[in-house]
Parts: sequence; C-alpha cells; structure tokens
Amino acid sequence: MRCCHFSLRGLFGVVSFLAVTCGLLVYANPFLATLTFTAVLIALLAAIPGAIYSGGVPRAFWLGFVLFGFTYLWVVCGTWQTPDGADGLRNGLATTAVLQWCYVRAPATQTVMVPSPPVMGTGTGMGMSSGMMAPGGSGPMSPNAITMQVATAVPPNWNFFMITGQSLFAIAFAFLGGVISRGWYRRSNQSASGDA
Repeated sequence: MRCCHFSLRGLFGVVSFLAVTCGLLVYANPFLATLTFTAVLIALLAAIPGAIYSGGVPRAFWLGFVLFGFTYLWVVCGTWQTPDGADGLRNGLATTAVLQWCYVRAPATQTVMVPSPPVMGTGTGMGMSSGMMAPGGSGPMSPNAITMQVATAVPPNWNFFMITGQSLFAIAFAFLGGVISRGWYRRSNQSASGDA
C-alpha cells in the first residue's frame, strides 16, 4: 500500500505551506497580495523549462504542475467568464466558498483610523456658538470640541484576501497536478514493463 506512505520532508512541506498560507491570509494587504500572485506566476513560468528539458518522472511532474497551475489561474483570473465580465465561474468554485468561509472567521488584524465623536474641550469663557450643532442635533457645539482619530482593528480587505487565497490555491493545485501526473507516468511505465 504505497499510496499511504509519506515522507517526513513532504509532511514538513505541507505544514510549512499551511503556516505561510494562514499568515498571508490573516495579514493580507496590497503588498502581500501582489507579492503572492507574482511569486506564484514566477513559479509556474519557471516550471515550463522543467517540463521541456527534463525527462522521465521529473518531466511528468513539471508538466502536471504547469497544466494544473495555469488552468486554475485561467479559471479564476479572467473576466471572459460571462459577457458582462462578472465572476461567474470563480464564484462557483469550492475554493471561493472556502475563502469566503475563512474570511468570515478571519481575525481583525488590520488597523485603521476612524473619527471618534467630538470630545468637549476645556472651556475658555467663550460660551457656545450658535452656528455649530452638537452630534445628533441636540444643541450647539462648543468651538473647543476636539475630533480625534481612533485606531480600530478590522479584518483584512476582501479583495486582497481573495487575490492572496486564489494565488495560494493555484500553487496548491499545481503541486497536486504534478503528483497526479507523476503517479500516472509511473503507473504507465509499470504496465508497459509488465506487458513486455
């Protein structure tokens, strides 16, 4: 039952990938989304020479890697999916549903500044100005009222979360494609040697 065996190196790679994935998703921002997408694209492009110039099992792996990875990116990145450019196919993928589920449960890690309600300043004997109203229209506001900015934690931006998540799914599907392709290559060689 060889299919149930796995190496310690493979297990370490999966755990490391999941840890990096969680970190990138929780702290998704414009820089990390761009960096993730670019790194995935470079990895897929770098695999093309491996699919062309290597032979045997490595060629089978890299060919599956390239085919699965680029096919997934083609499905999730194009506006060709519907005539009006809507996200028809992307929204129907299970991976999008997984990302939506994760986003709802993502911790608030981004800090934004929001205005707080005005705070009354110290009196200077000037009294209340009739031109300024307090919040809610309850009466005039002091000219010494201070509006402050307060830092609050919010979840990551959905667009950057989605770009990062779909990029990581693309590389995961690329590896899955490489493993499947390598398995089929080995199986076809075993059946060919068995027939001979």
